[in-house]
Amino acid sequence: IGSMNRSGLSGIEYEMDDMLTSYWPKDLIRNNLDAGKLLFRLETGHYSRWSVRTLQVCAEAIRECSEQGIPIFLEPLPVAKKDESSPYETIMDADELIKIVGIASGIGGSSAKTWIKIPYVANFERVVRATTLPILILGGDSKEDPTYTIENISKALESGPNVRGALVGRNILFPGD
Repeated sequence: IGSMNRSGLSGIEYEMDDMLTSYWPKDLIRNNLDAGKLLFRLETGHYSRWSVRTLQVCAEAIRECSEQGIPIFLEPLPVAKKDESSPYETIMDADELIKIVGIASGIGGSSAKTWIKIPYVANFERVVRATTLPILILGGDSKEDPTYTIENISKALESGPNVRGALVGRNILFPGD
């Protein structure tokens, strides 16, 4: 799976302007990769124009991947800052996830090969019912003990038939001591 957008550098003014700077759909094909992964963070405050621009680029990439038959793993995350000096944090709220899952479900011309990667939150059953797309659970921030991550994945898998698994990475591979 090729990660397609990696320009949303933490701490810079244009962090939400997360353009395709890694794989383009043609690169996925040329490198014989099975799918592409896109991150879309929605910031509704001062820098929302950059989130909208990133959404447009993601939609274009999804459209092109769809035309080529390439599956997409889209990670739509609502984010906010506590204040100007703090980093963006994912809003871990079912209502906010429902909104962004609704956006993610309708971009790119076709959702036939789109999977959504989202974090587990309280009232996750409501989020699951907000889309027919297959859902994978994110591992979240790295913790010293992977038990929390594993428990959340277990709860998420019981939330509906379109929750298909998890993409966890660092929480399982590098859980601390």
